[in-house]
Amino acid sequence: MSQMPATPLEQARAVLRKAEANRSDPRRRGLFWNVKTWEETFQKIVRLEDNRDQTIQQQIGQARKTASGDRVLTLLQHYYEHIDADAAWYKAHEDRMRELRERWENDQPAEAHVIDQLARHYAQIAYRLRERRVVLRQIGIEVLEEQRRNLGKPSANWVTYWEWLRLAFREQDAAYRQAYAQQIPQTFIKERLRWCEKLRSHQRSTALRLGGLRNLDRTELAKATALVDKLINELQPPPPRIDWGAVASIGAVVGIVAIFAFVVLRNSRASGSVASPPTARPVQGIVAPAIDATAPASATPDLQMLNQQALDLLKQKRYQEAYELFRQAAAANPNTYEPHNNMAFCLYELDQTDQAIEQWRQALALSEQNSPDANAGLGMALYASGRQEEGFRYYQRASALNGDYHNENLLRSTYYWGDKAIADSQPLREQLPP
Repeated sequence: MSQMPATPLEQARAVLRKAEANRSDPRRRGLFWNVKTWEETFQKIVRLEDNRDQTIQQQIGQARKTASGDRVLTLLQHYYEHIDADAAWYKAHEDRMRELRERWENDQPAEAHVIDQLARHYAQIAYRLRERRVVLRQIGIEVLEEQRRNLGKPSANWVTYWEWLRLAFREQDAAYRQAYAQQIPQTFIKERLRWCEKLRSHQRSTALRLGGLRNLDRTELAKATALVDKLINELQPPPPRIDWGAVASIGAVVGIVAIFAFVVLRNSRASGSVASPPTARPVQGIVAPAIDATAPASATPDLQMLNQQALDLLKQKRYQEAYELFRQAAAANPNTYEPHNNMAFCLYELDQTDQAIEQWRQALALSEQNSPDANAGLGMALYASGRQEEGFRYYQRASALNGDYHNENLLRSTYYWGDKAIADSQPLREQLPP
């Protein structure tokens, strides 16, 4: 019987296991151990898992739109099995790394920098395990809510699952502090809040749909909604503090400015000359250059000249024109990632975010995921589109590949990022460790 071929995720995990085997053997570590391979493979595993999760979530969303309750439940259970397998894999990997560190510290002393590497990688694995457990608990709650919607009552104790979720949140927070030496970002807290609000909306919908049925356990539903409401209140950001001293100072400045303006206006009227406001200039639109459709297909543009012309237009913020030239460069050399990356930045400034994301994904595929600019662009676009945790991971990877992505001035002057990209990447830059 022929064996099923390994999936890309299974292949990536096999590479990481091989890297760990090379790390653990002192004779192989010097010859075959490669820290870059480990870190790139780990990031690849995370991306593959996230892409798979996104696909299943889209299927669940589509099933909900078509009111296919059984299909939703089947997909949720399928999703649960995937995340459960992820968590088991990370737990086994975490155990092996912990045993290795204990052996190095006790029986087989290792160099300090080697132990530091292991500690850093262990912290990343530990955090990913806790993050997977959070997702696992959330899906478990969603399964129970779907059962309530279909049957009137969950098949298990909803409150117990809720306590497991609260514990998973606390463990994730602690693991993030350990891995990244800072508090978990507020964007992650906002994602939890959005999930809770979505769950609460689903509960309300269930109550309206099944309100007149005898088999609906109203007491249990009321208890569940109260717990969700409590967590929503806890996750709400605190109201901003008012600095009354600053308010008083501003008030004083405003008063002085008003008095000064009154005096100037009175003097101007006395002299008969009042300045008129400046006239607004018309905004010039961007016009894409005409493309000669009758040109022979064999005509190959000078790619270097084409790229330089496009970059000059990009510097001038003439994004539509730059996009057309980058598109020609991509068509002339389809195996090069740079034109796709540059097209994506043009599209993003033109508010065509979905098309930009598609181009950045293509650029990453052609660069074997190693383009810092494409990682940063995709991370920024995903983050701004609401997929903040996934976006933050891509931007973190860009920063690991190239530290310039901390610096707004370099992004403007060296990489020609536009105003929209600069503004939308600011929250990500603020979250990066110094």
